[in-house]
Amino acid sequence: MLTFLKCCATLCLAAGVSSASPVLYTFTATTRATLNSPAHLEMFRLQLPDFMPVVEGGPLVSFFHTSPEVLACVACQTTNIPVLHFLRGATSDLVQFADDDGTTRLFTFSFGALSDFGTHSTLAGINVERGTLVVAPVPEPSTLALFLLGISALAGSLYARRADRDGRSRT
Repeated sequence: MLTFLKCCATLCLAAGVSSASPVLYTFTATTRATLNSPAHLEMFRLQLPDFMPVVEGGPLVSFFHTSPEVLACVACQTTNIPVLHFLRGATSDLVQFADDDGTTRLFTFSFGALSDFGTHSTLAGINVERGTLVVAPVPEPSTLALFLLGISALAGSLYARRADRDGRSRT
């Protein structure tokens, strides 16, 4: 019985860890004041089923402010044009933001930032505005359920082992 519980725990934990999960992109920046616009916050939250599908020199990946992947967008243009653009260059990843003040701002991040979990800051010396991009996994409910099932099975096997060692009954 103990071996069976260990096998169940191992399989559940492995299944929970190995499954792919959606990716959440959260971007924040504060613009500089210009003649046309005061300084203000630019922000978006974007959830995709996997990492951003960008390839070096590849096509531009764009989203409208009404796209279902866009969970939030502060200061985005509300016209019928794409407001968020993503591109991978030869040496950097680029995010372009179409602001509701009519300005399109470009933010440059280190190469691979769009495909790497973590917190990424704009590259120094390139951008007038500074921004931060956080790329994080979003665990799915089924992944969490498998993980909890695995932990429960593991705890059960440890309890059974301790009961056997102490000579107690498991009834």
